[in-house]
Amino acid sequence: MAEYKVRLAANEGVFRGLSKQNMLFHQCVAELVDNAIAAQRPTTKFRVDIVLAPIQGNNGLFDLFVADNCSGMDIALLGKALKLGESATTDNRLNEHGFGLKNALATLSGGNGPWSLWSRIPGTTAVVSASGPFREEMITKDDVQFPADEFLPKDISTLVKVTTRVSFLRTVQGRGAPTSDLANLRTWLIEHLGVMYRGYLEQDEATSDN
Repeated sequence: MAEYKVRLAANEGVFRGLSKQNMLFHQCVAELVDNAIAAQRPTTKFRVDIVLAPIQGNNGLFDLFVADNCSGMDIALLGKALKLGESATTDNRLNEHGFGLKNALATLSGGNGPWSLWSRIPGTTAVVSASGPFREEMITKDDVQFPADEFLPKDISTLVKVTTRVSFLRTVQGRGAPTSDLANLRTWLIEHLGVMYRGYLEQDEATSDN
């Protein structure tokens, strides 16, 4: 009986398959938020900014930005986070499986399309980055800069940007006639996130802070 080796490569087809897992828009966003919370710094309250930025001249697309002020990544940690089955922090239940980031970005980009990620460790100036689509071999870069868009917060540790279709954002709707109005869809997104992360939004009885 002969034996043959089979090399299991995570090529573009694998990531296209990941994008077909029937995830909804708010579930994809939650995967990115979970990663931020899992990387919270012990002495710093985490903050996650989610921006829906319309693309002028194209009503069917918009840019999604998700920024956080958590622990960030260096070039080695970023490389690890890009691998299937690997996560930047493996000791937190919010991202212990190592598929959420890849699944979310492949889905949000419409089936393994373009995306960008920047990160730095707080207290350092070195910003690292990676860009999609996902491939069998990914390129990471150091000595880069965060985007300079005025609507982004100033204290970013990790920033994800992905161009998404309004038709996919519409999956946040639970009832009513379909809408393409970003303001209305934003309200739906806030409601979903409020339910998902209500435990973090409750007030501390002693300090009245969330």
